[in-house]
Amino acid sequence: MPALGLALGLGFGKMPTSGAAPSYVRTAFVASTGNNATAILNDPNLPYSTLAAASTALLVAYPGQSTTLRLKTNITENITSGSHAAKSLMLSGLTIRSHDATRRTLSGTVYLYGSANAGASDLTLSNIQVATVGETHTGATPASLGTLRVESYSVIDNLMLEGTSAGAAGANGITGSGSSGSNGTNGLDGDPPTNGDNAFDLFCSGDFGGYGEPGDAAWNLNIVCDSTGTISNLHGDGKVGGAGGNGGNGGSCIGGNGGNGGNATGTDQNGGNGGDGADVTTVGGDGGAGGNGGNGSTVTVTGAGTCTITTSVFSGGASGAGGTGGTGGAATAGTGGTGGVGSGLGSPGNNGADGTVSNGNGANGANGTAGTAGGIV
Repeated sequence: MPALGLALGLGFGKMPTSGAAPSYVRTAFVASTGNNATAILNDPNLPYSTLAAASTALLVAYPGQSTTLRLKTNITENITSGSHAAKSLMLSGLTIRSHDATRRTLSGTVYLYGSANAGASDLTLSNIQVATVGETHTGATPASLGTLRVESYSVIDNLMLEGTSAGAAGANGITGSGSSGSNGTNGLDGDPPTNGDNAFDLFCSGDFGGYGEPGDAAWNLNIVCDSTGTISNLHGDGKVGGAGGNGGNGGSCIGGNGGNGGNATGTDQNGGNGGDGADVTTVGGDGGAGGNGGNGSTVTVTGAGTCTITTSVFSGGASGAGGTGGTGGAATAGTGGTGGVGSGLGSPGNNGADGTVSNGNGANGANGTAGTAGGIV
Protein backbone atom coordinates (compact mmCIF):
# COMPACT_ATOMS: atom_id res chain seq x y z
CA MET A 1 0.00 0.00 0.00
CA PRO A 2 1.38 3.45 -0.81
CA ALA A 3 2.55 5.76 1.94
CA LEU A 4 -0.11 8.07 3.27
CA GLY A 5 0.25 11.62 4.52
CA LEU A 6 -1.09 12.45 7.99
CA ALA A 7 0.05 14.25 11.15
CA LEU A 8 -0.37 15.89 14.58
CA GLY A 9 0.86 18.71 16.70
CA LEU A 10 3.18 18.59 19.70
CA GLY A 11 2.13 16.67 22.78
CA PHE A 12 1.15 18.31 26.02
CA GLY A 13 3.28 18.52 29.12
CA LYS A 14 6.14 21.02 28.69
CA MET A 15 6.04 24.71 29.54
CA PRO A 16 8.44 26.92 27.57
CA THR A 17 11.09 28.60 29.67
CA SER A 18 13.92 31.01 29.01
CA GLY A 19 17.36 29.90 30.18
CA ALA A 20 16.12 27.87 33.16
CA ALA A 21 15.50 24.13 33.17
CA PRO A 22 12.17 23.26 31.55
CA SER A 23 9.14 22.88 33.75
CA TYR A 24 6.27 20.46 33.13
CA VAL A 25 2.56 20.40 33.82
CA ARG A 26 0.06 17.52 33.88
CA THR A 27 2.95 15.15 33.26
CA ALA A 28 4.18 11.89 34.76
CA PHE A 29 7.62 10.47 34.03
CA VAL A 30 8.17 6.73 33.76
CA ALA A 31 11.44 4.79 33.85
CA SER A 32 12.33 1.18 34.47
CA THR A 33 14.56 2.47 37.30
CA GLY A 34 11.80 4.61 38.80
CA ASN A 35 10.04 4.15 42.13
CA ASN A 36 6.25 4.35 42.43
CA ALA A 37 6.52 5.08 46.15
CA THR A 38 8.68 8.19 45.78
CA ALA A 39 7.64 9.46 42.35
CA ILE A 40 6.27 12.99 42.00
CA LEU A 41 4.24 14.37 39.12
CA ASN A 42 5.92 16.93 36.83
CA ASP A 43 9.40 16.05 38.16
CA PRO A 44 11.67 14.25 35.65
CA ASN A 45 14.09 13.33 38.45
CA LEU A 46 11.45 11.33 40.36
CA PRO A 47 9.86 9.01 37.81
CA TYR A 48 7.34 6.22 38.31
CA SER A 49 8.31 2.67 37.45
CA THR A 50 4.99 1.66 35.84
CA LEU A 51 2.50 3.24 33.49
CA ALA A 52 -0.32 2.04 35.74
CA ALA A 53 0.88 3.98 38.78
CA ALA A 54 1.75 7.05 36.73
CA SER A 55 -1.64 7.05 35.00
CA THR A 56 -3.50 6.65 38.27
CA ALA A 57 -1.66 9.63 39.75
CA LEU A 58 -2.47 11.79 36.71
CA LEU A 59 -6.12 10.77 36.78
CA VAL A 60 -6.44 11.72 40.45
CA ALA A 61 -4.57 15.02 40.09
CA TYR A 62 -5.96 16.21 36.75
CA PRO A 63 -9.42 14.74 36.15
CA GLY A 64 -10.91 15.78 32.81
CA GLN A 65 -7.68 17.43 31.60
CA SER A 66 -5.20 16.53 28.87
CA THR A 67 -2.13 14.75 30.29
CA THR A 68 1.24 13.37 29.23
CA LEU A 69 3.30 10.26 30.02
CA ARG A 70 7.00 10.79 29.28
CA LEU A 71 9.13 7.64 28.96
CA LYS A 72 12.75 8.01 30.12
CA THR A 73 13.58 4.37 29.29
CA ASN A 74 12.08 1.52 27.34
CA ILE A 75 9.05 0.06 29.13
CA THR A 76 7.46 -3.39 29.03
CA GLU A 77 3.84 -3.09 30.16
CA ASN A 78 0.29 -3.34 28.85
CA ILE A 79 -2.33 -0.65 29.04
CA THR A 80 -4.94 -3.30 29.55
CA SER A 81 -8.46 -3.63 28.23
CA GLY A 82 -9.89 -3.46 31.76
CA SER A 83 -10.02 -0.47 34.12
CA HIS A 84 -6.51 0.84 33.47
CA ALA A 85 -6.31 4.52 34.41
CA ALA A 86 -4.59 5.41 31.14
CA LYS A 87 -7.73 4.46 29.24
CA SER A 88 -9.69 6.98 31.29
CA LEU A 89 -7.04 9.62 30.55
CA MET A 90 -7.71 9.08 26.84
CA LEU A 91 -11.18 10.54 27.33
CA SER A 92 -9.58 13.96 27.79
CA GLY A 93 -6.50 13.49 25.61
CA LEU A 94 -3.40 11.46 26.50
CA THR A 95 0.08 11.83 25.00
CA ILE A 96 2.72 9.11 25.38
CA ARG A 97 6.12 10.37 24.28
CA SER A 98 9.82 9.89 24.67
CA HIS A 99 11.34 12.27 27.19
CA ASP A 100 14.32 12.96 24.95
CA ALA A 101 15.44 12.52 21.33
CA THR A 102 15.79 8.74 21.71
CA ARG A 103 12.81 6.80 20.42
CA ARG A 104 11.56 4.72 23.33
CA THR A 105 9.95 1.31 23.01
CA LEU A 106 6.74 0.34 24.74
CA SER A 107 6.67 -3.45 24.55
CA GLY A 108 3.07 -4.34 25.19
CA THR A 109 -0.45 -3.60 24.07
CA VAL A 110 -2.05 -0.19 24.37
CA TYR A 111 -5.81 -0.68 24.39
CA LEU A 112 -7.78 2.32 23.24
CA TYR A 113 -10.97 3.38 24.99
CA GLY A 114 -13.80 1.63 23.19
CA SER A 115 -16.92 -0.30 24.12
CA ALA A 116 -19.28 1.97 26.04
CA ASN A 117 -17.32 5.09 25.05
CA ALA A 118 -17.27 4.82 21.27
CA GLY A 119 -15.41 7.68 19.67
CA ALA A 120 -13.88 8.81 22.97
CA SER A 121 -10.23 7.81 22.51
CA ASP A 122 -7.78 10.66 21.94
CA LEU A 123 -4.24 9.27 22.05
CA THR A 124 -1.02 10.84 20.75
CA LEU A 125 2.18 8.84 20.26
CA SER A 126 5.35 10.93 19.88
CA ASN A 127 8.77 9.36 19.19
CA ILE A 128 7.54 6.04 20.59
CA GLN A 129 7.55 2.51 19.20
CA VAL A 130 4.60 0.45 20.42
CA ALA A 131 4.14 -3.28 19.85
CA THR A 132 0.34 -3.22 19.55
CA VAL A 133 -2.29 -0.50 19.64
CA GLY A 134 -6.01 -1.08 19.32
CA GLU A 135 -9.15 -2.60 20.68
CA THR A 136 -11.54 -5.26 19.44
CA HIS A 137 -15.11 -4.19 18.78
CA THR A 138 -18.13 -6.03 20.08
CA GLY A 139 -21.40 -5.48 18.26
CA ALA A 140 -22.71 -5.40 14.72
CA THR A 141 -23.21 -1.62 14.53
CA PRO A 142 -20.10 0.18 13.19
CA ALA A 143 -18.67 2.76 15.57
CA SER A 144 -15.67 5.07 15.81
CA LEU A 145 -12.89 4.34 18.28
CA GLY A 146 -11.80 7.97 18.22
CA THR A 147 -8.55 9.61 17.17
CA LEU A 148 -5.00 8.28 17.11
CA ARG A 149 -2.28 10.87 16.53
CA VAL A 150 1.07 9.58 15.22
CA GLU A 151 4.02 11.98 15.19
CA SER A 152 7.77 12.42 15.53
CA TYR A 153 8.86 9.15 13.94
CA SER A 154 6.60 6.98 16.06
CA VAL A 155 6.18 3.36 15.00
CA ILE A 156 3.21 1.07 15.64
CA ASP A 157 4.03 -2.55 14.91
CA ASN A 158 0.39 -3.69 14.93
CA LEU A 159 -2.76 -1.57 14.84
CA MET A 160 -5.66 -3.89 15.59
CA LEU A 161 -9.23 -2.72 15.00
CA GLU A 162 -10.90 -6.07 14.39
CA GLY A 163 -14.31 -7.26 15.45
CA THR A 164 -14.25 -9.44 18.53
CA SER A 165 -16.00 -12.60 17.44
CA ALA A 166 -18.08 -14.37 14.84
CA GLY A 167 -21.85 -14.40 15.25
CA ALA A 168 -23.30 -17.27 17.24
CA ALA A 169 -25.04 -19.98 15.25
CA GLY A 170 -28.80 -20.29 15.57
CA ALA A 171 -30.17 -23.23 17.51
CA ASN A 172 -31.51 -26.18 15.54
CA GLY A 173 -35.24 -26.68 15.64
CA ILE A 174 -36.63 -29.53 17.74
CA THR A 175 -38.04 -32.57 15.94
CA GLY A 176 -41.81 -32.81 16.14
CA SER A 177 -43.12 -35.26 18.71
CA GLY A 178 -44.55 -38.53 17.41
CA SER A 179 -48.19 -38.99 18.30
CA SER A 180 -51.29 -41.06 17.65
CA GLY A 181 -54.54 -39.17 17.94
CA SER A 182 -57.68 -40.43 19.70
CA ASN A 183 -60.76 -41.45 17.76
CA GLY A 184 -63.87 -39.36 17.93
CA THR A 185 -66.68 -40.69 20.22
CA ASN A 186 -69.38 -42.71 18.49
CA GLY A 187 -72.85 -41.24 18.33
CA LEU A 188 -75.63 -42.80 20.46
CA ASP A 189 -78.47 -44.86 19.06
CA GLY A 190 -81.80 -43.30 19.79
CA ASP A 191 -84.78 -41.26 18.88
CA PRO A 192 -83.18 -39.18 17.51
CA PRO A 193 -79.67 -40.65 17.20
CA THR A 194 -76.60 -38.45 17.76
CA ASN A 195 -73.77 -37.77 15.36
CA GLY A 196 -70.31 -39.19 15.83
CA ASP A 197 -67.70 -36.70 17.09
CA ASN A 198 -64.93 -35.37 14.88
CA ALA A 199 -61.43 -36.51 15.74
CA PHE A 200 -59.12 -33.72 16.87
CA ASP A 201 -56.62 -32.54 14.26
CA LEU A 202 -53.04 -33.50 15.03
CA PHE A 203 -49.89 -31.35 14.72
CA CYS A 204 -46.42 -32.98 14.83
CA SER A 205 -44.36 -30.41 12.88
CA GLY A 206 -40.74 -29.61 13.59
CA ASP A 207 -39.74 -26.26 15.12
CA PHE A 208 -38.10 -23.47 13.13
CA GLY A 209 -34.33 -23.14 13.28
CA GLY A 210 -33.02 -20.10 15.16
CA TYR A 211 -31.53 -17.07 13.42
CA GLY A 212 -27.75 -16.75 13.23
CA GLU A 213 -26.33 -13.74 15.07
CA PRO A 214 -24.44 -11.04 13.12
CA GLY A 215 -20.66 -10.98 13.25
CA ASP A 216 -18.96 -8.16 15.11
CA ALA A 217 -17.96 -5.13 13.03
CA ALA A 218 -14.46 -3.70 13.21
CA TRP A 219 -13.81 -0.28 14.72
CA ASN A 220 -13.53 2.82 12.57
CA LEU A 221 -10.66 5.15 13.43
CA ASN A 222 -9.33 8.61 12.58
CA ILE A 223 -5.54 8.73 12.25
CA VAL A 224 -3.85 12.12 12.31
CA CYS A 225 -0.19 12.63 11.40
CA ASP A 226 1.50 16.03 11.13
CA SER A 227 5.06 14.75 10.87
CA THR A 228 6.40 11.25 10.20
CA GLY A 229 5.26 7.88 11.47
CA THR A 230 4.94 4.23 10.52
CA ILE A 231 2.23 1.64 11.03
CA SER A 232 3.67 -1.72 10.07
CA ASN A 233 0.49 -3.81 10.13
CA LEU A 234 -3.10 -2.61 10.23
CA HIS A 235 -5.92 -5.12 10.69
CA GLY A 236 -9.55 -4.06 10.31
CA ASP A 237 -11.51 -7.26 9.78
CA GLY A 238 -15.19 -7.75 10.41
CA LYS A 239 -16.26 -11.17 11.65
CA VAL A 240 -18.37 -13.83 9.94
CA GLY A 241 -22.10 -14.05 10.63
CA GLY A 242 -23.43 -17.07 12.46
CA ALA A 243 -25.11 -19.87 10.56
CA GLY A 244 -28.86 -20.26 10.84
CA GLY A 245 -30.12 -23.28 12.74
CA ASN A 246 -31.58 -26.22 10.83
CA GLY A 247 -35.30 -26.75 10.97
CA GLY A 248 -36.55 -29.67 13.02
CA ASN A 249 -37.94 -32.70 11.21
CA GLY A 250 -41.62 -33.49 11.41
CA GLY A 251 -42.61 -36.29 13.79
CA SER A 252 -44.50 -39.49 12.94
CA CYS A 253 -48.21 -38.79 13.26
CA ILE A 254 -51.30 -41.03 13.03
CA GLY A 255 -54.60 -39.20 13.13
CA GLY A 256 -57.64 -40.48 14.99
CA ASN A 257 -60.79 -41.65 13.16
CA GLY A 258 -64.13 -39.92 13.32
CA GLY A 259 -66.78 -41.49 15.53
CA ASN A 260 -69.57 -43.49 13.91
CA GLY A 261 -73.05 -42.02 13.81
CA GLY A 262 -75.74 -43.49 16.06
CA ASN A 263 -78.51 -45.69 14.63
CA ALA A 264 -82.08 -44.37 14.47
CA THR A 265 -84.70 -46.07 16.69
CA GLY A 266 -87.65 -43.83 15.92
CA THR A 267 -90.12 -44.09 13.06
CA ASP A 268 -88.77 -43.30 9.58
CA GLN A 269 -85.73 -41.59 11.05
CA ASN A 270 -82.28 -40.83 9.54
CA GLY A 271 -79.18 -42.26 11.14
CA GLY A 272 -76.62 -39.99 12.81
CA ASN A 273 -73.75 -38.63 10.74
CA GLY A 274 -70.22 -39.95 11.16
CA GLY A 275 -67.54 -37.61 12.53
CA ASP A 276 -64.67 -36.33 10.41
CA GLY A 277 -61.27 -37.98 10.62
CA ALA A 278 -58.34 -35.96 11.94
CA ASP A 279 -56.20 -33.79 9.68
CA VAL A 280 -52.50 -34.46 10.26
CA THR A 281 -49.80 -31.81 9.87
CA THR A 282 -46.19 -32.86 10.28
CA VAL A 283 -44.12 -30.52 8.10
CA GLY A 284 -40.44 -29.84 8.61
CA GLY A 285 -39.51 -26.61 10.35
CA ASP A 286 -38.01 -23.79 8.26
CA GLY A 287 -34.27 -23.23 8.57
CA GLY A 288 -33.20 -20.06 10.35
CA ALA A 289 -31.68 -17.15 8.43
CA GLY A 290 -27.90 -16.73 8.58
CA GLY A 291 -26.42 -13.73 10.36
CA ASN A 292 -24.87 -10.81 8.50
CA GLY A 293 -21.11 -10.44 8.40
CA GLY A 294 -19.56 -7.55 10.31
CA ASN A 295 -18.22 -4.57 8.39
CA GLY A 296 -14.49 -3.97 8.10
CA SER A 297 -12.85 -0.80 9.42
CA THR A 298 -13.03 2.55 7.75
CA VAL A 299 -9.82 4.41 8.61
CA THR A 300 -9.68 8.12 7.90
CA VAL A 301 -6.20 9.58 7.43
CA THR A 302 -5.63 13.31 7.81
CA GLY A 303 -2.75 15.66 8.51
CA ALA A 304 0.08 17.30 6.62
CA GLY A 305 2.80 14.77 7.44
CA THR A 306 3.73 11.39 5.99
CA CYS A 307 2.69 8.18 7.70
CA THR A 308 3.58 4.91 6.04
CA ILE A 309 1.12 2.05 6.46
CA THR A 310 3.20 -0.89 5.31
CA THR A 311 0.55 -3.63 5.29
CA SER A 312 -3.19 -3.27 5.72
CA VAL A 313 -5.87 -5.93 5.77
CA PHE A 314 -9.52 -4.93 5.53
CA SER A 315 -12.33 -7.38 5.00
CA GLY A 316 -16.00 -7.65 5.73
CA GLY A 317 -17.14 -10.77 7.51
CA ALA A 318 -18.63 -13.48 5.34
CA SER A 319 -22.36 -14.03 5.55
CA GLY A 320 -23.72 -16.81 7.72
CA ALA A 321 -25.36 -19.65 5.80
CA GLY A 322 -29.08 -20.19 6.21
CA GLY A 323 -30.17 -23.34 7.98
CA THR A 324 -31.59 -26.33 6.11
CA GLY A 325 -35.32 -26.91 6.30
CA GLY A 326 -36.44 -30.01 8.18
CA THR A 327 -38.00 -32.97 6.39
CA GLY A 328 -41.69 -33.79 6.70
CA GLY A 329 -42.62 -36.69 8.97
CA ALA A 330 -44.58 -39.86 8.25
CA ALA A 331 -48.29 -39.09 8.44
CA THR A 332 -51.56 -41.04 8.36
CA ALA A 333 -54.80 -39.09 8.34
CA GLY A 334 -57.83 -40.30 10.24
CA THR A 335 -60.79 -41.81 8.36
CA GLY A 336 -64.28 -40.46 8.64
CA GLY A 337 -66.77 -42.29 10.81
CA THR A 338 -69.59 -44.32 9.27
CA GLY A 339 -73.08 -42.87 9.24
CA GLY A 340 -75.64 -44.59 11.44
CA VAL A 341 -78.45 -46.80 10.10
CA GLY A 342 -81.77 -45.11 9.41
CA SER A 343 -85.14 -46.58 10.45
CA GLY A 344 -88.08 -47.22 8.14
CA LEU A 345 -88.11 -44.67 5.37
CA GLY A 346 -85.20 -42.83 6.96
CA SER A 347 -81.77 -42.59 5.30
CA PRO A 348 -78.42 -43.68 6.64
CA GLY A 349 -76.38 -40.89 8.15
CA ASN A 350 -73.60 -39.31 6.09
CA ASN A 351 -70.13 -40.73 6.48
CA GLY A 352 -67.60 -38.32 7.97
CA ALA A 353 -64.88 -36.84 5.75
CA ASP A 354 -61.45 -38.39 5.79
CA GLY A 355 -58.73 -36.20 7.19
CA THR A 356 -55.98 -34.64 5.09
CA VAL A 357 -52.18 -34.94 5.31
CA SER A 358 -49.67 -32.07 5.19
CA ASN A 359 -46.06 -33.24 5.55
CA GLY A 360 -43.87 -31.19 3.23
CA ASN A 361 -40.30 -30.18 3.92
CA GLY A 362 -39.48 -26.89 5.58
CA ALA A 363 -37.93 -24.03 3.59
CA ASN A 364 -34.20 -23.38 3.80
CA GLY A 365 -33.24 -20.21 5.64
CA ALA A 366 -31.87 -17.23 3.73
CA ASN A 367 -28.15 -16.55 3.82
CA GLY A 368 -27.03 -13.41 5.62
CA THR A 369 -25.38 -10.43 3.90
CA ALA A 370 -21.61 -10.18 3.81
CA GLY A 371 -20.08 -7.17 5.56
CA THR A 372 -18.47 -4.34 3.60
CA ALA A 373 -14.68 -4.49 3.36
CA GLY A 374 -13.90 -0.97 4.60
CA GLY A 375 -10.52 0.61 3.84
CA ILE A 376 -8.48 3.78 4.11
CA VAL A 377 -10.11 7.01 3.02
